[in-house]
Amino acid sequence: MRKLSALLAVGFLLAACNGGGDKAGPDKTSRVAQQARLSKVVIEPAAPTVVSGVRALVLFHQESRKTVPLMCQWFINGNRVDEIDKTVLPTERYRRGNRIHCRVRPRTGGKWLKSAVVTVVNAPPRFRPKPVTPFDIPGEFFHQVFADDPDGDPVTYRLVSPLDRGVDLDGKTGVIHWRIDAVPEAPAPPPNTARPAAEEGRAVAVPMPAVPAEIPEQDENPFVVRLVIEADDGHGGVARHVLVLDLRRGVEQVAID
Repeated sequence: MRKLSALLAVGFLLAACNGGGDKAGPDKTSRVAQQARLSKVVIEPAAPTVVSGVRALVLFHQESRKTVPLMCQWFINGNRVDEIDKTVLPTERYRRGNRIHCRVRPRTGGKWLKSAVVTVVNAPPRFRPKPVTPFDIPGEFFHQVFADDPDGDPVTYRLVSPLDRGVDLDGKTGVIHWRIDAVPEAPAPPPNTARPAAEEGRAVAVPMPAVPAEIPEQDENPFVVRLVIEADDGHGGVARHVLVLDLRRGVEQVAID
C-alpha cells in the first residue's frame, strides 16, 4: 500500500512539472506568427498599366518563411477594394491614373505592413497583324492596319516610311492605298574600278571610292519595301508596326512581319 501511494505521489509531481500533461509547449500558431515577421511590402511593377497587372511582393526577416499564408488588403485612391485579400490585384479593378497601395500581414495575426503608393500609367496601343491581300503589279495595293488601346483611347495612325513612294495612309481608319505602276528595275552593276595599267616610271591616278550617303531606312534590295506605321493613343503611347512587301511576288504576297 505504501509503495502504491509513493508511485502515485511521483506521478502527480511529474504531471505538475509538465504543466498538467495537457500542454505540449507554446502554441504552434503563435510560433508561426512570431517567425513570420514581415520586413517590407513592394508593389510590382513600380509603374503598372492595365495590361501589366499589379502584385504585392512581400519580404520577410527570415527567408525561410516566404511560404507563410498572407492576408492582403488593397486600396485604390484611398478606398478599400472589397472581396480581394490576395497579393494580386485583378486588372479589371483599376484604370489609368488610379493610385494604388496595399497592406499585408500573416493570416495567423500580427501588425499590418503598408506599401508605398504607385500610380497606374498609360498603356501603349497594340497592333493586331493580319495577312496581306494579294495584289497585282501594275495595280493598286490595299491593306488596313488595326491597333487597339488597352485604356480605351482612340488611336490614330501615321506612315513613318517610305514617304517618297506615293503610299497613302488614312490616319483614322488605318487603310493603306498604294498605286504601284511597275516592279522596280534591278540596279545597274557597279562601275569597273580596276586600276589602269601604268607605264614604267609614270604615276597613274587611282579613282577613290565614293563616300556613301545617309544609310537608307529601306532594305538594300530594291524589290523589298518596308511600310513602317505608327499608332498613337494621344497620351504618349506609341506602337510601331512593319509590313514587308516583296514586289516581285505580287499576287503571292500573303505574309507580313
